[in-house]
Amino acid sequence: MKRNLQAKLTAEHLVRNAYLYVRQACRHETVENATRIGRQYALRERAIALGWREEQVVTIDCDLGQSGCSARRAGFQHLVAEVLRGAAGVVMAPDASRLARRLSDWQVLVESCATTGTLLLLDDALFDPSRPEDRLFLGLERVFSESGICRRPRRKLLAKTRRGPRERRVRRAKPEAAGSVARHGESWRRL
Repeated sequence: MKRNLQAKLTAEHLVRNAYLYVRQACRHETVENATRIGRQYALRERAIALGWREEQVVTIDCDLGQSGCSARRAGFQHLVAEVLRGAAGVVMAPDASRLARRLSDWQVLVESCATTGTLLLLDDALFDPSRPEDRLFLGLERVFSESGICRRPRRKLLAKTRRGPRERRVRRAKPEAAGSVARHGESWRRL
């Protein structure tokens, strides 16, 4: 993992700012899920551990209480503008769903990062959108974020698929009225 980080993270990235994007969909979630918000803010320390100075880590949290599907997210628009300006060395979020739920928003961000050489740090993985293998993983992240599946539930989903299909009860059909015709296999029979 460290070698992977060293291969992607260069001095050129560390000269530019690290942008931490914090978003929670609803205002009540912002209050109720304080630990989730805290986890997002904790990425600031991750940036410092990777080599950015504290004053280089810019936190954008003005989109708290707004859906990732909303087109009117001033913080996200500011983030993309900073990436396109070449001011960002890395964009950080706990997962892709915090950045964007809509395909168009996600593509704009990934293309902007690829064009300007900006890295994406999603929770525990560092991606370089200009590399084909990282674009593949970012595409998968986008699919999961658009469908509303984030990393934690994905693990549960994988565990469920390993266990196998869940048995379901089949409801009994009501008996047909006398004299009606019902299909049985490939032949018809009179009841």
